[in-house]
Formats: sequence, C-alpha cells, structure tokens
Amino acid sequence: MGKNVIKIVNSYKLSMVAIALLLYLSFNNVHEYDSLSFLMFPHADKVVHFIMYYGVASALYIDFIWMGRKLSTIIALVTILLLAGVTEVGQQLLTDTRSGDILDFVCNIAGGVVATSLAPYTAKLYFRFINYVRGVFK
Repeated sequence: MGKNVIKIVNSYKLSMVAIALLLYLSFNNVHEYDSLSFLMFPHADKVVHFIMYYGVASALYIDFIWMGRKLSTIIALVTILLLAGVTEVGQQLLTDTRSGDILDFVCNIAGGVVATSLAPYTAKLYFRFINYVRGVFK
C-alpha cells in the first residue's frame, strides 16, 4: 500500500503542490496579508479565489496529460466542487479569522469551470515553457 501512495504522489506532484498551496492560503490568518493592502480593491478576494481554483484545475489537467491519461471534465469539476465546498465550510468551522462565503464558493467553481474549458491551451503553454527551460539549461 505504501508504494501505491508514493506512486500516486509522484504522479500528481503539480496537483499536490497546487492543492497544498490552496489549502494553506485558504486557512492561513488573513491578517498576515495586510502588507498587501495596496493591491486591495472591492472584491479582490473573489478574484484571488477564481485564480487559485483556476490554478488547481489546470494543475490537475497537466498532471493527467503528463501521466498519459485524459482528464475527464466530470472528474475535474467534481474535484473542484468538493475542494471548494470543503474549504468554505472549513473556513467557517475551523478558523476564527475566516468565514465561509457563498460568493467565494461561486468564484471557486467559476475558476475551476473556466480552467477546465481552457485546459488544453493552458497545458500547451505549460509544456512549451517546460521545454524552453529544459533547452536553456542544457
């Protein structure tokens, strides 16, 4: 069983990092980001939610392609839906500085849906970038 877990983690490194970063940012104390107040505008947090879930959905797609599999849109959307729901409920129940918000949940889902729609293009750009970097450091 341990080898299977290691194989899964190695197969989906990008997704695991993206999900870990998303969970860290979702449950971290929001007041630690007060130094970024110059970036704040009305509903800036909704844009951040959209971008975070766009990144996770894109990472899932890229990892599936890397493994030679085709990511089902349904699998991607169910994963995003579950992650979005768990983080919003978790923020409400597990933190003192965060609260669950239905508009955050909607932006999370929107980020996942847009990423899933644009995933082939995002993956193409990612693999071009990786090949470029490999060429530079040969």
